[in-house]
Amino acid sequence: MDQPELREVAANIFGYIQPDGSWGLSNAGLVVTAESTLLVDTLFDYAYTRRMLDTMRGAGALARPIDIVVNTHSNGDHCYGNALVKGSRIIASEATKREMSEMPPQKLAKLMAVARALVALGPARGPLGALLRSVKLTKASHLFEAAPYVVKAFEKFDFRGVELVDPTETFEDTLSLKVGNRDVELIKVGPAHTEGDIIAYVPDARVVFAGDVLFVGHHPLIWAGSITDAINACERILALDADVIVPGHGPITGRAGVSNQIEYLRSLLGEVRGLIADGVPESEATVRLMKAGFGSRGLPERLAVNVHAAYCELGGQKKHDDVIALFARMGRLIEISSD
Repeated sequence: MDQPELREVAANIFGYIQPDGSWGLSNAGLVVTAESTLLVDTLFDYAYTRRMLDTMRGAGALARPIDIVVNTHSNGDHCYGNALVKGSRIIASEATKREMSEMPPQKLAKLMAVARALVALGPARGPLGALLRSVKLTKASHLFEAAPYVVKAFEKFDFRGVELVDPTETFEDTLSLKVGNRDVELIKVGPAHTEGDIIAYVPDARVVFAGDVLFVGHHPLIWAGSITDAINACERILALDADVIVPGHGPITGRAGVSNQIEYLRSLLGEVRGLIADGVPESEATVRLMKAGFGSRGLPERLAVNVHAAYCELGGQKKHDDVIALFARMGRLIEISSD
């Protein structure tokens, strides 16, 4: 494990930042008062979550039990560690609670086992995938194709034995919390990255924990919403009186980091609008943009997800609901771009 950083971003408010910020290496937050403690997000497995809690205790930031846990959204790297804070109030949006059931850790553990077995097949994997496609078993063929990328993205994590602990409380739009004498505002801004994205705002400290509405250093991922939805979510952050913004992945930033992602998303919409007008199919558009260095950010293969979202928004087509198919597209994009 790369060494994380626990950084005090305001008085008794901390950001837990995992270096690199790539797949699964998410950030978290901590708000501490004499009477209460709030944790923003748990991590992807028990080992990573235990290390985070131990780091917080070792630094003296976590001197009392955690009373409240906020899950900013349903992706496992922001909630799979909930079992290690069982007994706390666990709060998320109603949409996030629904989404959590779609990819519980037991399912992801099985998916990883299958993906590793497929990778072990070596060159035989290609013909078997083609055979599955020929008999219209397309979901299975997507997994054959996605397996190497899935393994590479998530092999550092151990999902075996991880128990998903659901939120104990949910809300629809906003929720005001008291953490000792401190106010924390939870604001639902999804759909964007997911359907249920929320941000946590500490007004007196001018700090926002943005979850995966914001990525710094890597391409964002627009899984559930439209590109315009994602822009609107970022603009909700800018509308707050905040100086310090802790993204879901990547280094701590300020308003400029949010503005930078808005610019990226608007540019993507503009590029895709032109490509659609020229009759360029989605798959070719993604390759063109990647080879042209669009965005100049880490994990450029994520363009496959974001271009798909843009084509659906501008072309009126339905978004792909098969996440494994999108992982297959990302894996293909890496191979094509390296040719």
